[in-house]
Amino acid sequence: MRTFCASSLVVLVSAATRHTKILTSGSVLDGSGAIQGFTYPRMGGMKGDRVTFGAYTDQSNAVEVFDASGFGFQDSINETTVDDHGNKFSGLGGGFSLSTVPHPSDDPVTVFVSSVNGEQGIFLKLPSGRFVTVVTTKTMSPSGSVFSSLAQPEVDVSADQSEIFVSFAARADSSWRGVMLATIPIIADDEDVTVVLTTVADTDTIIPGFGVNFNFMSAPHVSRQGDVVFFGAHCGQGKSAAKMVSSDCGEFLMSHEALPTDREVNANWASQDAVAPVGAGLWRLVPGAGLEAVVNVNTPIPGGTSGEAFRAFSDPVVGYDGTVAFIGRGNAGSYGMYKRPLGASSLTVVANNQMDVPGYTDRVFKSFPHLPSIDEIGQLVFFGQCDATVGGVFYEDLSQHRGLGTILNYEDQIEGVNIIYIGFGKKAYSGGKASLYLVLDNNATTNGVWTFDAPRSGVVLV
Repeated sequence: MRTFCASSLVVLVSAATRHTKILTSGSVLDGSGAIQGFTYPRMGGMKGDRVTFGAYTDQSNAVEVFDASGFGFQDSINETTVDDHGNKFSGLGGGFSLSTVPHPSDDPVTVFVSSVNGEQGIFLKLPSGRFVTVVTTKTMSPSGSVFSSLAQPEVDVSADQSEIFVSFAARADSSWRGVMLATIPIIADDEDVTVVLTTVADTDTIIPGFGVNFNFMSAPHVSRQGDVVFFGAHCGQGKSAAKMVSSDCGEFLMSHEALPTDREVNANWASQDAVAPVGAGLWRLVPGAGLEAVVNVNTPIPGGTSGEAFRAFSDPVVGYDGTVAFIGRGNAGSYGMYKRPLGASSLTVVANNQMDVPGYTDRVFKSFPHLPSIDEIGQLVFFGQCDATVGGVFYEDLSQHRGLGTILNYEDQIEGVNIIYIGFGKKAYSGGKASLYLVLDNNATTNGVWTFDAPRSGVVLV
């Protein structure tokens, strides 16, 4: 457990929704100097009290991951942390996530990317403190050679709390790429753990309805039901596909960036003058039922012009109830945030470039730069903006079809200070709380992590 020279968590009230400060820049990390910055936070479990984020200092430029529970910090994973064999983790913070469904111990499970003894890998941390190695660059891939790259891990606990699911994207040899699912049984800490790897889709998989193989797959997201949703396409080279997509087809490496980029949203976009890659879409592998399209380039875009179809997609996000949400663009200029509940036959518009930003008139949404979060009944919480002065974090209110509500916008203040930047992404909502990364307009340009009350519409968990 690490110690901090920081003030206690304080509940504050301003023009914004009631909120709690978790940690800000300038707080001193024991032995490593003052914290300079953070990654976007994530939340796990159902209680709204588990916030996880990366933090780094200027002395070591290390990225570290912390869990904030209640009114104190615990269960940190940092470069002094050792695995069950006494080996130290390094390169933390580039990829991590928490389970939506809690472990039987009532706390979420954490998955993260790290290096141990020169091996890159994906690791689980259980609530007991035990570490489980999910996969490393010494693990044999379906191609017959070892994995050379492992990235984008997501985790959840099965609905019956008997298994842990971890999805990830991988690469091996010169051409193999794939999306994998690891299944780990929930057993006693003194028992040996067997990790079972299953191929969700790879470069040998034919895209349903298109007759060509996937050659690019990314951003797999596993649900508590055990199904995996991912972006996949057959990327052509040259003018037939977007430059960004073609570039990603040839370049897929683990990332340890201190701050997130817009890659999650922009990597799968077709450019304005390009044709979408063949078979591009969000695909779901349902256990025992095979691959099906959540949305693809043949899907009509809701609220679009007659005959308008999708040409590009963000990475997917999957909620507790199996709802899939994403940001999409149509081939006639429609642009927005959409969702498809599990079992639904069609998509629903959450917000698009025909809607006013809540609280404003004649200021429509023009940008959704970050992925949304989904609450327990499929409602979205998301960041959207019209421009640099009109935007914020909003929630979808399904009760009596009320539309969209505001959690925080650029006109609000935190402790009497204006806001310069708001960051909000996937898996950042839990138990009626949304966790945000903010930069404040004070002399220190303080940045940090806060949680905000996020209204819910009659949540019933099953």
